[in-house]
Amino acid sequence: MHWTWDPNEDRTNRQPHCLSFETAMLVFDDPFAAIQEEPYPYEQRWRNLGMVGPIVLLEIDTWPKLDPRTGVEWNGLSVPAGRPGMKGALMKNENRELTDTQRAELAVLAALPDDQIDTSDVTEVLDWSDARRGVLYRPVKQQVTLRLDADLVAWFKKRVDHGRGYQTAINQALREYVQGKKNGDAS
Repeated sequence: MHWTWDPNEDRTNRQPHCLSFETAMLVFDDPFAAIQEEPYPYEQRWRNLGMVGPIVLLEIDTWPKLDPRTGVEWNGLSVPAGRPGMKGALMKNENRELTDTQRAELAVLAALPDDQIDTSDVTEVLDWSDARRGVLYRPVKQQVTLRLDADLVAWFKKRVDHGRGYQTAINQALREYVQGKKNGDAS
């Protein structure tokens, strides 16, 4: 997936939202980020809720579409792709370290009182029951040789379609365990 944005719109959005598009797209690095279609009258929009550094961030982006005037495809963070001077980044979820600039942006946002955070361009939705988690998260995989107890392997194979996908199920179980430890789960 390739995200693009207009540098002028990026500058315009920094003032009300206190974040650059480059920092906002880090929401996709959260393996547990929730994605939900946003009811919006003029375009197909998606809201993404996830952790970026120490804060929970709500990011809005649009689905690719064609500009009827130019025929140019629009995608990513609500801006048209393909204009000269546009910036872009391949979405690689590698648990990137935050830059000093990103840490500073997040600190400014975290320090704002709730009533000072501009959500005027976001439709308020309190029901996230139809949201899906981890849809866009694609971590870098590493092949390893690992010896597991036979009963564990059999247990995972029994719970997937004809034994296919059991390694993914094991990976998910390990990810949930690690995330629980990161969040202070004592078990």
